[in-house]
Amino acid sequence: KDMKDNEDFLNFLHFLESGDTADDLPLLPAEDDAPAEEDGENETEPKRVPLDMQEAMTKDEIVSLPTKTREQMIAHGNGFVQFLREHGAAVHELSRVEMCEFLRYYYYQLRRHDGGPYSPASLVCIRAGIQRFLTMVAGLTINIIDGEEFVLANRMLRMKVREWHNSGGQVRSYPPIEEGDMEKLRTYFDRSSAETTQDEFLFRVMYGLGERGREHLESIESKKWLVKREDSDGRPYYALPVLNSKNKSADPNRAKRDIDVKQARIYDVGIVDDYMAILPTDTKNDSLFPRPLKNAGGTRRFCSKQKRGINYLRTFMKALSKKAKLSKEYTNHSIRLSRVCDLESAGHSMSEIMAITGQKSESTVRRYLAVKRDKSLQQCSDAVSRALNMGQSAATHGQ
Repeated sequence: KDMKDNEDFLNFLHFLESGDTADDLPLLPAEDDAPAEEDGENETEPKRVPLDMQEAMTKDEIVSLPTKTREQMIAHGNGFVQFLREHGAAVHELSRVEMCEFLRYYYYQLRRHDGGPYSPASLVCIRAGIQRFLTMVAGLTINIIDGEEFVLANRMLRMKVREWHNSGGQVRSYPPIEEGDMEKLRTYFDRSSAETTQDEFLFRVMYGLGERGREHLESIESKKWLVKREDSDGRPYYALPVLNSKNKSADPNRAKRDIDVKQARIYDVGIVDDYMAILPTDTKNDSLFPRPLKNAGGTRRFCSKQKRGINYLRTFMKALSKKAKLSKEYTNHSIRLSRVCDLESAGHSMSEIMAITGQKSESTVRRYLAVKRDKSLQQCSDAVSRALNMGQSAATHGQ
């Protein structure tokens, strides 16, 4: 009754009454499948956690999430809680059925600041943020992602995906690094300066370990991050410790039971050892990425009092594309995708590829492999041309 004069709510009711509930709705990507949100797409600023709820968050729960995931949880969770308050409801007083109805209305009115619809990846992140907030902050035992009580709410989310597609939205695809550009990178990595040595080190680490450099950025800034070990044959290698991931369950107890499937190793230890050997022993915060010294007289020297900012890691491949004069501007995701493509070309199985990248969904790997390099497309075209030419030659010979 209180909403009878609310135009947005009346539009929502009209939408439900219109019967627009076709079964051919697009599926939402799993959180592991969803591409990372583009910087700036989600313009909601993280807000402070209400003091009465902050007490419910234990230290283990906070540590179990990467900083970016935690910020999104607070932003999206507080956004939904504020939405409930504006409509006279409280998160702890709602039944499952009532929670579903409020979520359905909340999803219906979701819009970017420019009025456009959110992408599927953003919708998945918003829902995951609310789920984590309800369980980890509000302390509810609830599952708005897979719970049967929330089928209608998730159906609304799928309708929002269709709205995004109908508006002309397209999922961004990240290109693998072309073979010609890989050759340019080999030329650029001449180790003639501290900068080229550092760039080669970071590229080889991200490529070798199948990293995209987004979720684990804050974890790899310290020298303590890289751990040198030996395998059963006595061969030394470098590997990642278990790092925080957005794909861990929103339930901290379940997250602790999740098996970390990433098994990537760097056996080319000389690259890492060479880089570590030229780092100052007393870098700021024990940083793995100190700032290279300019005008170092041709020597590979770094500043011990200044370290690279987080943007060096976040925009690494974009900047490297310009420095190495590559044919196009790549992103950090392109390094990870290139690793997947190269493993597949070398004949490695799907399970072996997933062990390197740490991905838990085969559909994610297949999506990566769907984007072909120019060289591969050239070879396919050349094969067709050869087949046609052979056919023409045979016909001519027969005449």
